[in-house]
Amino acid sequence: MSKNIIFVGYDHRDRLAYQALLTSIMRHASEQIQVVPIIENKLRASGDYLRPYHVLSNGQMIDDQDQKPFSTSFSFSRFLTPQMARRRGFDGLALFMDADMYFQADPCQVFHQVEERKRHHPDEAVWCVHHEHTPTDDTKMDGVVQTRYFRKNWSSFMVFDVGSVVLTSHEVNSWRGSDLHSLKWAGSDDKIGILDPRWNYLHGYSEGEVSGAWNVHFTNGTPDMTGEVSQIASTWWIDAEGQHAAKVKGVFPVEKVVNPSSRADVDRPAA
Repeated sequence: MSKNIIFVGYDHRDRLAYQALLTSIMRHASEQIQVVPIIENKLRASGDYLRPYHVLSNGQMIDDQDQKPFSTSFSFSRFLTPQMARRRGFDGLALFMDADMYFQADPCQVFHQVEERKRHHPDEAVWCVHHEHTPTDDTKMDGVVQTRYFRKNWSSFMVFDVGSVVLTSHEVNSWRGSDLHSLKWAGSDDKIGILDPRWNYLHGYSEGEVSGAWNVHFTNGTPDMTGEVSQIASTWWIDAEGQHAAKVKGVFPVEKVVNPSSRADVDRPAA
């Protein structure tokens, strides 16, 4: 069994985004990684995720727990990552990430960096980039409401200590969404460790050049949604649709074990 595991939030709009992300993992991973898509209907069928919601006439989803709008089918199910990892026999570190992300560096390094940090901060149980991000737009690129809450985007890329974080279906199905996303379940702020900002570079917001980001977060929308024309967009399109793209088969993607040998399969020819 792989010692590294990544859970990716998957929405029906994320087919190309998921392909690009998975291809970027295959390209850069130096060790074996198990990649698991978080798919809402499967979690509902298993009884793990029962959070009620309704949909307005304009397509906007509203959470029935706190009557707040939310934007993706994994807005809350992401917090089942520790539970899902334990069921797969993992008791170490597990990464959750949104599908609208794209690695430009070895994803295995985030696990190594957290393990090193734990040596000096043994009480920490979850790690993320501590953004100070307050979007000014009222809607996102796909027309859904842009929600504003404490610790915005902290939960879009989280490394969990599976053995230390007590998050189960009960909390995920019953807590207020804002409490889940602000990481109140960690118990105290000293449980929330810091990741290098390059692991969750907010494209269009973060400081520095996108070329220096280890993981690019297309928080305003992936290139297929925005029509962006740039070097990073061109690279993203190659990995989403190119001949070496990790094509998603069937209606939903399935779990995949990525081996270091996969890197040779997706190397791009020299320009």
